Amino acid sequence: MLPLIPFVLGIATGVVAVRLFKTKTSQEALDKVQDQLREATRSGLEGVSKVSDKIRARLEPDPVIDAGEPMEKDLAVPASVQPALIPPTAEPKTKE
Repeated sequence: MLPLIPFVLGIATGVVAVRLFKTKTSQEALDKVQDQLREATRSGLEGVSKVSDKIRARLEPDPVIDAGEPMEKDLAVPASVQPALIPPTAEPKTKE
């Protein structure tokens, strides 16, 4: 007889819980919690997406270097730039 008492109490508790969840106020509360959880998940995913976009932008190689153009062109000094000091040139020695 003793093992039947917890079983009957469990069934009664289950019936009461099901009836409570079927009421309108409990459904509204559950819907509200579900909406809050969805919004929190959405904002978390948006944050992860923004961070991954920033990291992806940092890891992408520079398109100018990968274009196949020689780097000397980028580093060359323009002809309009004159050096501030012209070093003296030595006269070539001639063989006599």
